[in-house]
Amino acid sequence: AAEISNLFIQIVRVCRKLGLVGLGHISLDSTVIKANAYREKTYDREKLILEEKAIEKKIKELLDSAQATDDEEDRIFGINARGDEIPKELRSQEKRLEKFKEAKAKLEEESLKEINLTDPDVKFQRQEGNLIRPGYRAEVAVDEKEQVILSCDVINKANDVDQLIPLIEQTSSNLPEAFIKESIIVTADSGYNSMENLKKLESKHNIDAYIPDPKYQTAQSGKTTPEDSPFYKDRFIYNPKKDIYLCPNHKELYFSHRKKEQGEHGAYASIYRCRECRTCQYFGKCTKTPHGREIRIYDNTSQIYKMRSKLNTAYGKRIYARRKAIVEPVFGNIKHNLGFRQFLLRGLKKVKAEFTLIAIAHNIKKIARFLKKLLFSKLPRSELAPALAM
Repeated sequence: AAEISNLFIQIVRVCRKLGLVGLGHISLDSTVIKANAYREKTYDREKLILEEKAIEKKIKELLDSAQATDDEEDRIFGINARGDEIPKELRSQEKRLEKFKEAKAKLEEESLKEINLTDPDVKFQRQEGNLIRPGYRAEVAVDEKEQVILSCDVINKANDVDQLIPLIEQTSSNLPEAFIKESIIVTADSGYNSMENLKKLESKHNIDAYIPDPKYQTAQSGKTTPEDSPFYKDRFIYNPKKDIYLCPNHKELYFSHRKKEQGEHGAYASIYRCRECRTCQYFGKCTKTPHGREIRIYDNTSQIYKMRSKLNTAYGKRIYARRKAIVEPVFGNIKHNLGFRQFLLRGLKKVKAEFTLIAIAHNIKKIARFLKKLLFSKLPRSELAPALAM
């Protein structure tokens, strides 16, 4: 796997030397690729326990049957006759039981809801049309100039939020000298947005990012969001002297506690709660919770609004509109032209290497097309020599 990764980096650097990489605009995205695993082989804890009991019962029946056969053979042929061979069916059932026990141990050890016996690393992924299947998410960072893949990865998570910073850092590592520029535009869809991610991007002064949050992206498509509600938390007014929020009906929400959201890049939030909701005329509309309305005030909420301001400018809209045209044709080439729609290997480590090979093939085709175009150009041989000598 390390050798394949190193080869990928070398190919990316060759693309850079040939002028196929501009590093003006990089777009990040992911696509779901089907795993080499059956959906029917996915079990939760309860189903695993039921299967274990069924197999143990089957093993007991086979042992009882084998013992009865041995006793009958001893009676006919004598006790010195050999008859201790383990039935093949018993061996297969014992292997199945061992596999189920290992799966249950991993399920509990990693606090998983379910596990696939064919490929324990795989997760259910949701695709367009709400199709859910066992798969992995293939991640790429693509350069605008010739759609060269600058970095890639495969994850077994259901979303991309933890991949923004690692993809950018991997791209920087692959092209350390070229990546030191005044400004590199980075675009990604709302799946990569989080307040913590946007905060971390501020420390990367050469990154000019355009990444909408999910609510903003939903609103842009003309759909309603929670922010359209007259009782959305932005309509609650903060009183810094008393450290309280006033709801639209002038009820007070007091500070309750601090909480960190789940996930590696989870944001910290201050929780405020109201104690007068049950007597409020808007109870049932603002909240239906007997304990009262709760709002979460995140530490880095300002990052979301700063990003929205950038995206709302004419320049921001023009830049973000380029995102799909940069990255989506890459997945089209991989799936349609290269015919890669399903992993052949199993296990996260192996599928990472498999997808890296596909990314290498994609980039080599870019190089081949460039050199072919160069050979048939009318440039003097002296000008062709540096590129052909690569």
